[in-house]
Amino acid sequence: VFLIILAFLSFADLYFASQEKYGKLKLQLPGKLKKFNSRYLEMVMEKGGKSLTGMIFVAGIVVSAGELLCTGQLYLASILYVMEKESVFNWSVFLMFVVYLLCMCLPLLIFTAVAAKGVKMLRLSELVRKRMPLIKLCYAILFICFAVVIMMSL
Repeated sequence: VFLIILAFLSFADLYFASQEKYGKLKLQLPGKLKKFNSRYLEMVMEKGGKSLTGMIFVAGIVVSAGELLCTGQLYLASILYVMEKESVFNWSVFLMFVVYLLCMCLPLLIFTAVAAKGVKMLRLSELVRKRMPLIKLCYAILFICFAVVIMMSL
């Protein structure tokens, strides 16, 4: 039920993002955490240099830890619930872990690739803003998929 509610909220966010009413988005990081992430990432981008890839990797860990508090625990709890119900190796559980890891790593990989091309933080933020409706649609679909998998495992 919680996953369906999150899917519904993601669809609502999709609507608001497509209308460019970003202040009405419901599923987003708290303001203080967003500011911390932004300042931290700007600091990493300013230092740049030869160690940029390593610094972005560490930044990804810091940002992911903050985002884990926001959405990651839902995915992890869902996967652990299904794992608990299984007594032997199950490919669906394995695939859920792969999807979970991709969801957590894909933003970091995209950020690293874009930053390596010299794109500034403000430009990167603008790229994400323009694709916000697509991002919200992907989240809604992902929440529905997780809900279906969990319902099938009951």
